[in-house]
Amino acid sequence: PTVALRNPGGTCTASQLVSSQGTIVPLPASAGAVHVLVTQPVENGGDDCVLALPEVIGLASRSGSLTAIEVGNLGFSVCQNDSCHHEYPTSFDIHAGQRFQIVLSAWWWLPMFDAWSHPPCDRPIADVSRGAFPLSDGTIDIAWATGVLREVCAAPPSMSVGVDTK
Repeated sequence: PTVALRNPGGTCTASQLVSSQGTIVPLPASAGAVHVLVTQPVENGGDDCVLALPEVIGLASRSGSLTAIEVGNLGFSVCQNDSCHHEYPTSFDIHAGQRFQIVLSAWWWLPMFDAWSHPPCDRPIADVSRGAFPLSDGTIDIAWATGVLREVCAAPPSMSVGVDTK
């Protein structure tokens, strides 16, 4: 079963974008939490297009159906000289033949710290091992070979999404 994900806009379609196996990498996190990045390599096998960053993606366990979840905009740091700031683009110009990555940043509490004071996790999705990134037509399937995201919270969102075009 699939979930209907809203069209985020843009002009990129599933038929022109080719993805390969994603990876999951742990990052430093605060005590009692886990933070990971999932990166999904993609190549534009078609014409130039505009990739719109969705506000909602689909997530699922290996055998479960997709659940729509709101995600934040991961953005990126821009530094010039000794000054840095964060930018949050909502769309990206993707050229024919260009390679880029979809990046999911997720975090969750470790079980032994669940009783500690931290934000509630409403409508959690457990053992996430795949996702769907909506396009103007179709989706990019996001999947990684090893590991799962133990818990992704729908509210407040515990995942952000971004695009790395470098």
